[in-house]
Amino acid sequence: MMSRAVKPFPKEKLVPGLGYIKSDFVDSDFIGMSDAISHKIYAPILFKGIEFQDGPEDVKGSICIEYFSFVQGLFPGFKALEGREFHFPIDSEEEGWAESTIYFFCHSTIDVPRIRIRKVEGDILSVSVNFSWEFRRENIGYDDAVEQTLDLDLKIEGVEIKKDLIAERNLTTRSIPEYLQQFFTKRSCENPKIGYQGTLNYQDVVL
Repeated sequence: MMSRAVKPFPKEKLVPGLGYIKSDFVDSDFIGMSDAISHKIYAPILFKGIEFQDGPEDVKGSICIEYFSFVQGLFPGFKALEGREFHFPIDSEEEGWAESTIYFFCHSTIDVPRIRIRKVEGDILSVSVNFSWEFRRENIGYDDAVEQTLDLDLKIEGVEIKKDLIAERNLTTRSIPEYLQQFFTKRSCENPKIGYQGTLNYQDVVL
């Protein structure tokens, strides 16, 4: 049977909505070293007019990039990183790899070699994500999306300190600002937001 003809995947078919970026502590049991900051980016995506056998359809999906860091050492806040581009290995065995997926009917792994921080306005971070996706295997007539750029607007959700970490490190609301000084150049001066299952969220240190 002849294979289906493929055409370049058009970038304009990817329409992202407002997403979020949040920071978290990856503990020593997970990474084999002392606590470290990692980030997670998530954004909904509408795939506009994807061509199927019965005609074009809009399909809801998403992009997720997690377990990565922009800088080594103290994090200066996103505002201080405006205009900078950050590079990541595409080999999952290499240190600094960003675990990245696109959801389109199912989760597909993508390569994200670069993320550029364009600007920060209030609590919205604008980034450009460079990615490659083996779209051909979806078998709907499009070739692989190679070295494409997706512009995302992300709500900055702060750094989360989970209940388990609080217990393991014997942290209190008084000692947490001192704990944060190990990871951020900014000093926390706000009362945290209390989230799901006792998670504490500090936004001021990441802005």
